[in-house]
Amino acid sequence: MDQNLRRLHPASMLIELLRRLGSLAYVFAVALALRFFGGSANTDTYDYIIAGVAVFSAVGSVFRYLTLRFGVQNQHLIVRSGLIFRQNRTIPLNRIQNVALKRTLLHRVLGLVDLDVETAGGATAEAKLSALSTADAEVLKADLMQRAAAGEAAETATATISESTSAAAAISERAPAGAASAARAGESGEVLWSAKPGDLLFAGATENRLGVIIAGIAGLAYTFQEVAERYLRAHAVEWFDAAKGRQTLLVLLVIGGALLLMLVGWLASIAITFVNYYGFQLRRDDRRLRVRYGSLTHVEKLVPTTRVQTIRLDAAWLRRRLGFVAARVESAGSALEQAAGESTPLCPLIRVQELPVLVRHVFPTLRMEGLRWLPVSRLTIRRGFIRYSFLALLLSAPIVHAFGWESAWTVALGLVLAGLAAWARYRALAYAEHGDFVLARDGILTRRTWIIPQTKIQWIELVQSPFQRRMRLASVAIHTAAGSHAAGIVDLPETDARELQERLSLASNQFGLVLDGV
Repeated sequence: MDQNLRRLHPASMLIELLRRLGSLAYVFAVALALRFFGGSANTDTYDYIIAGVAVFSAVGSVFRYLTLRFGVQNQHLIVRSGLIFRQNRTIPLNRIQNVALKRTLLHRVLGLVDLDVETAGGATAEAKLSALSTADAEVLKADLMQRAAAGEAAETATATISESTSAAAAISERAPAGAASAARAGESGEVLWSAKPGDLLFAGATENRLGVIIAGIAGLAYTFQEVAERYLRAHAVEWFDAAKGRQTLLVLLVIGGALLLMLVGWLASIAITFVNYYGFQLRRDDRRLRVRYGSLTHVEKLVPTTRVQTIRLDAAWLRRRLGFVAARVESAGSALEQAAGESTPLCPLIRVQELPVLVRHVFPTLRMEGLRWLPVSRLTIRRGFIRYSFLALLLSAPIVHAFGWESAWTVALGLVLAGLAAWARYRALAYAEHGDFVLARDGILTRRTWIIPQTKIQWIELVQSPFQRRMRLASVAIHTAAGSHAAGIVDLPETDARELQERLSLASNQFGLVLDGV
């Protein structure tokens, strides 16, 4: 499989070694300072530290050279790397926007050059090849840019036709509840969704805001630190003495405190959601979405639909049971406007039954009817159980240490909960290939779903940890021009993951770039 892939120049080991040593310069500086000014007693220790860092950097540089391969296959740039955590990146050639060559003084002395490959909307280079010989880099750059230009020229007409068809489909399917009349649509845009106070209260009441509870506790503890310390000194000993040998009382106190914190977090969630999204309104104006919301801080955004890369659906457990979901759009940055990609709320709360109509205003060709989710490997249950069991043992160990072996039942309870969590995680993980779209889903307490058009896929990465390799599993990360956001399909059988990566790479390579989206 790797017969057409090449290695970097052997001198890349020296370049990489110097980079690693440069990134650890502070370690050398501290060790050398302590060695010369800290006395002679620990001189050997500091020498070992310096030698250890240097050896570690050298070994890493050698392994990088031995494991990294690159080449062009089937209209894709392939970059494979990693020894422990293996990565396999496939970048469609028609997604390449720029190929940059970089040289330092050392590069020029050695006749080498770094080659960076950038795609649309990427905040950083998606592929970094360091280092190549100058001749090889020039040939590769010319080849990549020539293929990318040929693909773009051949597909521009297809992209234009696709956009015209999508716009016509969007106009014909606008029928959400509460929409403005067609006459008013030309003036201020069609109202797709507007929030009533009851909608926002319900959205806040069904949101999962564990972070709010933790932040609230930390804030109260910091604010009333002295008062809390005095009160605890006066009463904590009495409480624990009274509860000693009376575990029922202690359990009731813990449960009562937890319920109180949950109530505080629930009320805070309602207040935060209401203030943040007060007056929320979503309009569609030609090919742009206009979002307006906020009480204390007023926000108004214009999001061109051509720049939308993905739709992300979030549903906390209670909200999911009641048949509601929140939607966000993640859009690409603009190279001309020097704007980074961002995430914008599309709707803070909507019924699942109404979601297909709303989604078609962003992706007109998407038909969510007949969607069939595919499960991941059942081996993910074993991986999840090992992970959650380790966490359960860490949490139960202090309890057993404090209250003796009589509380060892907490270990058994933790293992049971770990098993249930692993099963729930397996049920949550799924993916789907639906028309010209790929969907990925995960999350136990908060279910998160990504909807990604194949036309927006920039590059696809296959990742394997050591545990996944032992079980012949792999994860697929799908990257778009939204930048830092990537949808992940976790724990697929290795063969299925590679086939999915190849299939999506070929599919994304069949579409032209939408120039408004970069």
